[in-house]
Amino acid sequence: MQIGDAIYNLIKDSTYSVYPLRAPESAELPYVVYFITSTVPSQIKEAKSTFFKYNFQVSVFHTSLRAAQTIADTIRNKIDAYSGTSMTITIDKIEFENEYHLYEDEINVYHIIQDYSLTTKT
Repeated sequence: MQIGDAIYNLIKDSTYSVYPLRAPESAELPYVVYFITSTVPSQIKEAKSTFFKYNFQVSVFHTSLRAAQTIADTIRNKIDAYSGTSMTITIDKIEFENEYHLYEDEINVYHIIQDYSLTTKT
């Protein structure tokens, strides 16, 4: 199982579509895009890394800022401080790190970006 599958499993919802990396041009609003921004292994002397920190980003797109914020809040409430198993991956902890808001002029939608870190043990 991939870490992206675990993230997808945690953020999915019936009220919006979720896509890895990018949404197709035909995607209907609202939708959410997620992707891993970095993978940082723990450094253990003379041993293979067993702990990994994944930094990932969740982007919410909607025609309404208020509705986009509601979805972003829902995702944050689901995964911030999450500890458990998702898709056979044991997650030590997910931490919310940052949120910022944009307006995408090219497609006329509000865009809320959330940054998270996730720690797991292999």
